[in-house]
Amino acid sequence: MAAVNWLKRHVREQFERRGWSITKLGELTHLADQFGSDKGTRLSAHMYTRVYEKFFSVFRYQAISLLEIGLLRSDIDARRAVCAIEGESNATASKAPSLEMWSSFFPNARIFGFDIDDFSGLNIARCTILRGDMSSRSDLSKLCQAIGGPIDIVIEDASHASHHQQIALGVLFPHVRPGGLYVIEDLHWQNDALEKKEAPKTRDLLRSFQTQGIFDSPYLSSDERRYICDHTDKVLLFDSLSHEVDDSSDAIALLRKK
Repeated sequence: MAAVNWLKRHVREQFERRGWSITKLGELTHLADQFGSDKGTRLSAHMYTRVYEKFFSVFRYQAISLLEIGLLRSDIDARRAVCAIEGESNATASKAPSLEMWSSFFPNARIFGFDIDDFSGLNIARCTILRGDMSSRSDLSKLCQAIGGPIDIVIEDASHASHHQQIALGVLFPHVRPGGLYVIEDLHWQNDALEKKEAPKTRDLLRSFQTQGIFDSPYLSSDERRYICDHTDKVLLFDSLSHEVDDSSDAIALLRKK
């Protein structure tokens, strides 16, 4: 109980320090906490739901297609020791809290999950879970073929490796519907075991895009870079409320497509 009370005080203090009101936290935060997602006040207490509540509510009762990449931190259910990997995995997951949250919040949505581990044993209403590697353009293309149409919302919460984030954006963004949203989480943390030293940080590329209108990733083709620049209406950056890293600023990006 003491730990729970400390977490509540921490979240409240973070909100007050930033001039936000704790009373504005809505149903999506409640659902995140109910199902055990770190997007709310539990676990790392990122409080990304404060952003999602604002931008996703207009879609809530529409028959949208939503895709989330990366469905649960592997250390939470102990299915493998290393969180960020690429290639192949033999690990089997036991739950997908964020998909349960999205299923409850979007009652008319088609929901798709994508992860390198095996989530095939799960059964969540209106959810289809596909398996693949986000560093693989082939796997990402197969994912888009399986979805079979434009995507309204993408939430990318997978390995957090910079080159993975950029490859996924390059492949998936053309499949987002005009007016749709593409979200990249946890820009403030990369796993040292997987991060390439020469890779530019996705957070830095998005900051440059805001000021200069270019997205100069070496992991994208010239056509992919041009498409992102020509079809992005706005990039918004928001902080994480997690206290686990020294710099939690600009931890989540939201790209609105033209």
